[in-house]
Amino acid sequence: MNLKVSGFFAGVIMCAVTLTSGAVIFEDDFSNGANSNLAWTSSNEFITKEFKNGVCVVTNKSTENITGFVYKTMNTAPTLTVSSKIIRADQNTMTGFSLCFSTESFLGQTFLLGDKVVFIGGPNETLKGYNCPYLKPTENVLKISKNGTTYNVFVNDNFLTDYQSTKAPGTNFAFVSLKGTTATFDNFAATDQFIQGTKRTSFSDDFDAGISCDWTPYQRDGAYASDNGKLKLTTKNDTAYINMIAEVNLTVFNGKAEFTHKSGVNTKTYGFVLQGDGQEEQATFAITAGKRFGAVSGFVSYDLIQTQSVRGQAYTDEGTGQVTYYTDTLEIIKRTGSNEYIFVANRDTLKRLTGVNFTITKVGIFCQGNQEITVDNFYFSSPGSAVKMPYVKKPSSLHISNAYNKNMYIFDPLGRSVTPNFTKGKSVSSGLYLTRTQQKGKAMLIKGQK
Repeated sequence: MNLKVSGFFAGVIMCAVTLTSGAVIFEDDFSNGANSNLAWTSSNEFITKEFKNGVCVVTNKSTENITGFVYKTMNTAPTLTVSSKIIRADQNTMTGFSLCFSTESFLGQTFLLGDKVVFIGGPNETLKGYNCPYLKPTENVLKISKNGTTYNVFVNDNFLTDYQSTKAPGTNFAFVSLKGTTATFDNFAATDQFIQGTKRTSFSDDFDAGISCDWTPYQRDGAYASDNGKLKLTTKNDTAYINMIAEVNLTVFNGKAEFTHKSGVNTKTYGFVLQGDGQEEQATFAITAGKRFGAVSGFVSYDLIQTQSVRGQAYTDEGTGQVTYYTDTLEIIKRTGSNEYIFVANRDTLKRLTGVNFTITKVGIFCQGNQEITVDNFYFSSPGSAVKMPYVKKPSSLHISNAYNKNMYIFDPLGRSVTPNFTKGKSVSSGLYLTRTQQKGKAMLIKGQK
């Protein structure tokens, strides 16, 4: 594809949409083929347009790398919104719109649907790819809302990005058809309204409903999956990685998620990433299952420091073989009037990172190097944002047979022996228990959980 695409890393943003009502400039549901045939024009002899069954089918029969158009002459208003349903054969069929289109030069502002990417660019410009997990493989609704030099882009009623350009070769509109493709268009509408997309300032996911389409994965020899209400990340070798990124604009915020190391090496890192729109704009907040941590701004090496605040890898009882997995609750806090990003593990501050000199537009989770982790109850929220806080189940009981010492006797606060409940692997309620061995006695606080 002759797109000369660069910068694949702008992303998808869920939004609240505000709009003002406007007059219809032109609309066509393609139910009357004769009228549609008069309204739309093919740019080249190898571009065919068929109006049948209430849709417009556009085919580019070129055997060379030539783009074609089916266009509608119209006067582009300073404020304009155009939309259409687009049906493709598959996600690899690239098609879309051209606004401010010239019927002489065949140039305009281009918006193309790709494979989870929307390509955007002006006349004679390299098209920039914007990752868009809201894109479906075949059927989508593309909407472009223009106000002066600002173009707001929506896919299936989700705000993608705002694009700025002063270039306007013409005043018309066109469907864009690349070499060897066929696409179907329906319910085209152009109005003089402007739709404003509002970028969100909070994001949460408890993964109970699977993996939200808000996440964009980036991976090499990595995999992600839904696992009993959690996000499971797996990396398959020492150089493998997987990043799960979501779009959210943040300045002052609290962020938190629960990480559990399930298997693999204990020297590789996992944790949070914060990103801006620039290619070098990233801050990393990492731990290892070997109880180390590090935090850094930029793509530079950093030291991992030993800490007891991280619980890390699972414990296996040598006698019973029972495995106990530990959960580390990681947080990042950015306060008003401070340039510090506070990295917290299990309520203990690990580091106060400075030097993050960019606007946060993406947050995410990463996992590197031959290990498996799970993540739960992820949220990042700015003060006053309407964010759904993940529901965390309160613990009710704890199976601790692997913690029992055969020379230990356990009593409740009333002096009653509850040793059999522990030795037989029964669940016990939360509370304070007294333990005694042949040498000494002590109190043991048991926090129950399932």
